[in-house]
Amino acid sequence: MERVSTVEAAKWLLDVARVRISDDCLVRACEIGDVQLAEFLCARAAVARSRAFDEAARFGLSMLQALNDGVLQSLTFLSYNSIACDRACERGDLASLRWLLERKFPVSSKTCCAAAAGGHIACLDYIVNNTNVTLQGLTGNLFHYGFIRNEKALLYALEHTKDTTPSDKAIKVG
Repeated sequence: MERVSTVEAAKWLLDVARVRISDDCLVRACEIGDVQLAEFLCARAAVARSRAFDEAARFGLSMLQALNDGVLQSLTFLSYNSIACDRACERGDLASLRWLLERKFPVSSKTCCAAAAGGHIACLDYIVNNTNVTLQGLTGNLFHYGFIRNEKALLYALEHTKDTTPSDKAIKVG
């Protein structure tokens, strides 16, 4: 038997078998990183929920963009439990993080920790400089999740030392 693409299978289900494809199909397309299927389902008015964006963030900007702005604008409720920014920071994917934050996806304490755990300074810098996360909040989260031993010492060091080897990846304080 001939094997067809996931998009062709979805078209057959919709057009020939007249099966209504549930929103879970879009989530599944995002889980497996199938950009073409996600784009097809979005064009056929599949409703993207926060979970679809959470899964899409695992695969980067092209997958997120497959869930186009039109679909995002149709969301009436964006879950504050969304972990899409966390997923982007786990991978150090600054482009995806920017895309998500521009669309008001939430940042949690785990987002900063995901970036810190992977050593993704560019993501941490972007969060600190482009969200309402404060330096005290960031150091507090790093301490809470065990990434640093002394929150006050790190905060003092960041505020009172000069970076002698500046780079585009340095976190700027003050």
